[in-house]
Order: sequence, then structure tokens, then C-alpha cells
Amino acid sequence: PQPAAQQPQPQPQPQQPPLVHRPATDTTHATVRTMDFPFLALLVSGGHCQLIQCLGVGHYVILGGTLDDSLGEAFDKVARLLGLPVGGGRGGPAVEALARQGRCDAINLPIPLRHRKTMDFSYAGLKTAVRKAAEGLAEQHDASSIDQLPTNVKADIAASFQHAALQ
Repeated sequence: PQPAAQQPQPQPQPQQPPLVHRPATDTTHATVRTMDFPFLALLVSGGHCQLIQCLGVGHYVILGGTLDDSLGEAFDKVARLLGLPVGGGRGGPAVEALARQGRCDAINLPIPLRHRKTMDFSYAGLKTAVRKAAEGLAEQHDASSIDQLPTNVKADIAASFQHAALQ
């Protein structure tokens, strides 16, 4: 009797990122900046984040993504918490401008997912830690609300948040 032919094992297929503009953006960067494939792309938007291995035009592997709140959402919520102008959901520039006046080591905040062996992103816990720290500082400074804190204290909150979020 003839031995049965072995079936080839299926190989994991690269995933196509769900938004159409991603491949175009990644390919444009590769073309314009003369980057060679493969390369690693970090997509950060107001709605989500992804870490993508770009193997070639149309061939992508998503290595990690947002589990809950995205980085953009976290910046927007921290900006609102600090009473900063967030026109059109643009908290990032407002937090960054304030953070330049503060100390990034002023408040000890957790680094999201630091001890996990994944490449995913999570900012919900960090936002909660920022809110709790800000509430404690408002109490310490006898401020009626967080947005009534002195500018230097709010700058320290912004700088500490930005430092933790980008680790």
C-alpha cells in the first residue's frame, strides 16, 4: 500500500489592518522615505493604536493593539480633567504644551502593561491613576476642583501622565 500523502501544515496568514488608509500610509512612508521592507509601523490615532509588522505591500501582521482606551482618548480625558481646551478632541497638543512646564517625575504613575509579554496597549488604568492623583493633589492644595489647581501642579500632572503613557 502507498503511504498517505502528507497535507502541508497551514501557515499563519498576515492580517490586513481593518482600515483601508493604513496600507496606503505605510506604503507611502516606505516609498517616500525609501524604507525597505520589512519595517515596523506604530499607528497612533484618537480611536486606537496598533503595532504592525509591514512585510511588503499588502502583507501586514498586527503584533498588538488597543485593549480599551486609546492613547488619543487618554490625552483628551486628561486634558478635560485638567481644564485644558480640547476643541475637537485635540487634548494631546494641550497636554503636551502644559507638560513642557512640568516635571515628569513629580507623580508616580503606573506604566500600562509593563509586566505583560504582549505588544498591546491599555490606557484605562493610567487615566484612573491620573484622576486619583489629581483628586489627592486638589485636596492637598485646598482646591475646590482639579481644574482649580495651581498651573505648576497641573503641569506636573500633565508631564507625569505623558511620561507614563509613552513608556
